[in-house]
Amino acid sequence: EYCCDVLEDKRYLTPTEYHRYHRILPNLFYLLDWGVKDKTGYNPFKGGKIRHNVSRIQKYVKSLPILPLYGDMHINSVFILCRCNHWDEESMMKSWSPSNPTKLAESYSVLYNRQVIRSAYNKYVTEFTSVTNNLMAIYSPQIPGFVAVVPGVAIPPNPQNPPPKPTFQQCASVYALCLQGLKLLSIWSAKVKESVAYKYEHPISDEEYKQKGGLGDPGHEYEKVFKMNYSPEEMYALIDVVGMIKSLST
Repeated sequence: EYCCDVLEDKRYLTPTEYHRYHRILPNLFYLLDWGVKDKTGYNPFKGGKIRHNVSRIQKYVKSLPILPLYGDMHINSVFILCRCNHWDEESMMKSWSPSNPTKLAESYSVLYNRQVIRSAYNKYVTEFTSVTNNLMAIYSPQIPGFVAVVPGVAIPPNPQNPPPKPTFQQCASVYALCLQGLKLLSIWSAKVKESVAYKYEHPISDEEYKQKGGLGDPGHEYEKVFKMNYSPEEMYALIDVVGMIKSLST
């Protein structure tokens, strides 16, 4: 329940934290599950003495089943659940798997999320630039040791005119703006990691690999999941999003 609360309230900052809480959910089911199916033990899929909202956890597992681990490693939440003693393939696979694979693929794809990211990027950069310029106009000429340059003329600081102290509202506004930027970077970075993990989970077929000129050389597995698994449009969208992440982070 704590993990669900964190995900619901967005009490995380980095993509690593975000994916960690998603990975915890199926692993907790695996740890809670013990005993022989339909006989003894504890069945986490039905609940019982340990209170947890199964449908709530199920929603998060279905919304993001393929999770990045480390580097080029990924994991499928259903794979973890399948290892539980009380897992029943026939009756549970459908209820714990995404109902619409096409919609799931779109949610993982950077191509389908690029416009939303671009819109948020443009809006935030505009706001950040405006706030920065306003603060520089108010405080920079009065900061001790600051030398402002206007049309080639250096204006020395005035020791008789100490800089004003920022108000609480100004500090709170700048803090909120910076935090918003960090959260945007986290969301976009998580989306890039998820899109790559999805590609690793769904490599192209051997037939398609040969049609695209694959020679089967050492390392062809990576060609099937990455090099030949992106369309030109998807690659452009990926490069564009990574560019926005690097631009905003600097």
